[in-house]
Amino acid sequence: MSSEPTSYITVVPDLEAFEASLLHSHSKNRLKLFIKDDFLVEDAKAVIKEAYVAEASVKVIALGAKSYNIYAQNTLLKVLEEPPHNTVFIVGALSKTSLLPTIRSRLPVVSLVQEKLSFTTSLRFRSLGLKEIYAFVQARKFLERQELKTLLQTIVIEATQQGVRFTHQDLELFGVLVQLAELNSRAHNLLMTQLLTIYQRVRS
Repeated sequence: MSSEPTSYITVVPDLEAFEASLLHSHSKNRLKLFIKDDFLVEDAKAVIKEAYVAEASVKVIALGAKSYNIYAQNTLLKVLEEPPHNTVFIVGALSKTSLLPTIRSRLPVVSLVQEKLSFTTSLRFRSLGLKEIYAFVQARKFLERQELKTLLQTIVIEATQQGVRFTHQDLELFGVLVQLAELNSRAHNLLMTQLLTIYQRVRS
């Protein structure tokens, strides 16, 4: 049985890349975009109005802004905590600190890293096989800490762009893996854990 899609916050390098990624990974008729330079109270009210338009299938409401007005964020608190049926929120921000702690406490945070990603994986996540996972991990088991952190984050980005839907627990796990990479945990263990989680998710 498939898991329900989960709302989340994502730290993005820029709004143009964020919007392009969303358009690539979601059907246009199931995606509602609210991309602003400054996200104001009236924008928050428009988001809430859209959220309560009943849908028969899952609708993604994506917010993105260079800055978020404090009052606008407070206006969004309840709908983010208890989204209407078949409504998923993706909140894009240039920095985690541009969002109030009360917002961040309601949704998992996925960083699309502001540092430039130095490589791509070339993996096809929706048809990933165990042999492919093993070969990929073996070839990268001696990565340095910073390269490993970047690769772990790249994998999440690419899998999401290819249509893999992660649960809240998946996203929390991936965040822990990045933290463990910072502590010099073995690349083999972290990559294997992440890729097997994705392997199981696409087959659930």
